[in-house]
Amino acid sequence: MLQATATITRPSSSGSSHDQDPDSRQDDHHTPSASEDWGIVPSACTACRGKHLKCDGGHPCSRCQGHGFLCYRKYCVEGFFHFFHKSHPFLHPREHAIEMLRRRPVLHLETAMCCIGSQYVSTTLTANFALELETLLASPDIPNDGFLVQALLLFAIGLDGNNEQTKAFQVLSQTQKLAIRLGMHQNDFATLNSEGSKVLEESWRRTWWELYVVSGLISGLHQISTFHLCGITTTVGLPCEEDMFRSGSIPTPHTIDEFDNHPFTNENLEWSSYTYRIAAVRNLGRVLQSQEAFPDNQLFDRVENQLANWRLHLPNSKQEYFDLSGQVDELLFQAHMITHVSAILLHRQFSQLNTSASQSITSCAPHARGAPGSHLNGIHTVRTVQSATDITRLISLPGSLVKHTHFFTCAIALASIIHLSCWSVSNSIDEGHDLEGLVRMSIGGLKAMANVWPSAQKVLSQVTRVAQEIFVNCISVLNVPLWNALEDKDIESFAEGENIGNDFQFQ
Repeated sequence: MLQATATITRPSSSGSSHDQDPDSRQDDHHTPSASEDWGIVPSACTACRGKHLKCDGGHPCSRCQGHGFLCYRKYCVEGFFHFFHKSHPFLHPREHAIEMLRRRPVLHLETAMCCIGSQYVSTTLTANFALELETLLASPDIPNDGFLVQALLLFAIGLDGNNEQTKAFQVLSQTQKLAIRLGMHQNDFATLNSEGSKVLEESWRRTWWELYVVSGLISGLHQISTFHLCGITTTVGLPCEEDMFRSGSIPTPHTIDEFDNHPFTNENLEWSSYTYRIAAVRNLGRVLQSQEAFPDNQLFDRVENQLANWRLHLPNSKQEYFDLSGQVDELLFQAHMITHVSAILLHRQFSQLNTSASQSITSCAPHARGAPGSHLNGIHTVRTVQSATDITRLISLPGSLVKHTHFFTCAIALASIIHLSCWSVSNSIDEGHDLEGLVRMSIGGLKAMANVWPSAQKVLSQVTRVAQEIFVNCISVLNVPLWNALEDKDIESFAEGENIGNDFQFQ
C-alpha cells in the first residue's frame, strides 16, 4: 500500500507574484526547489528505518543497493508500462522512456513510476518507493518543471488508488497550480521544452490533458472538490493516436476549437481516442458545474444534448471499444465510462430511485440524496438505470480488468448503488434475477481490481455487505418457488461473498 508519511503543502502565496500570475516563470536570481515549494521533509528509507539502521540517504541507499533493490526498480518500471501506462499514457512510451532515462536520468520521475509499478509487482515495495520519492522531492537540486508535474500527477493517482483521497486531492491541487504557473496550459510550453523531440513535445501536451482528465475524474467520482481546470482556457494541442505516439510519427496537433467546429466543416478530420476522452471529461465538467443551478430546464436540456452529441458524433471506428489490433482501446473505454457516469450524475437526482438501501457505500463519494419530489420524473429513472447497466457491462469486455484505470472502481461503485437500490424494492422475480446478475458482475469486477488497488477492496467490502443484506431480505420476502428452489450452497455463496468473480481475469 502506498503510504506517504510527508505532508505536501505549498507555503502561503501571499506576496508571491508566481501565484498571482499563472504565466510568470521562475525568479531570475533563484530557482525554487521542490523542497522549498512543497514543504517535504526527507526521511530514512523504509528498509533502514524498519531495521533501525543508519541510512545514507541515497536513491536508493547503499544498503538497498547491496540487497538488489535496483533489480526491483527495473521490475517495477516494467510493471508500470505493462499494466498502467495505457490507462494514463502521458509519459513517453516504453522504448522512448527507457532511452530518455538512460540518457538523462530523472530520478524522481522514475521513482514515481516505480511507486505505481510496484502496486502490480510487489506491494511490499510500494512504501519504500513512496518514501524514496518523498526524499527526492525534498532535494534542493530538483527544480519546479514539467517532470515534477509528471511525478506529482503519478503520485496523486497512486494515493487515490490507495484510499488516500484527501491527500491525493491536496497533491493534485498543488500540481494544478504548478502546471499553470509553468504555463503548461499554453501551447508554446510543449514546443519550447521539447528539446527538438516530437515525442517529448507530445508528452508535454498529454501531461496537461492528463492532469485535466484526472482532475475531472476525482471531482466527478468523489464529489469532494470543484473541477477547477474545467474553467481554464487552454491552447494546448490535442493528443494523437496511441500507435503514432509509440512510433514517434506524430502529426501536427489539432486544437479543441477545430474539434468543436468539425461538424460544420467539409474537412474529413480524424480524432484520437484520447481526444474523445477529453471531450467526455469536459462534458462531465459541464454536468458538475450545472448541478447547483438545477432545476433549470433549459440548462438541463443543454447539458443533456451535449452528452447525446458526444455519442452521435462518434465515428464508426470509435463506436466499439476495440482498436485496430482487436484489443480493448483503454482510452475509448474510459471515454464511454465517463459519459455513463456523467449521465448518472445528471439524471440521478431527479429519478424516482430510493438509494437508502445502499447509503453505506461511501468509499468513493458521500451518499447522494435525491431532489425534492416535485421534480421527480420517470425518464430520469430510466436514464439513470440504463447508464448504470452500461457501466457494469464494461466489466465483461475481454482483457485484464487490472489494466483499466483504477478510477473504474468508483464507476462500478456508482453503478452498484443504482443496481442495489433497484434490487432492494424489486417485486419481480425476473427483474430481481437480472439485478442480482448485475450486482454479482460488479462484485466480480471489484474482486479482480482489489488484487492491485486497496480502493477497490474497500468498495468491494461495502458493496458485498449491502448485497448480502438485500439478498437475504429477498429470500425472506419473496416466499415463492423460485427462491425456495435455490439450494443452500447458492445462498451461502452469495451471502458469504465466496466464489464471486472467479471468471474475471488477473493477468
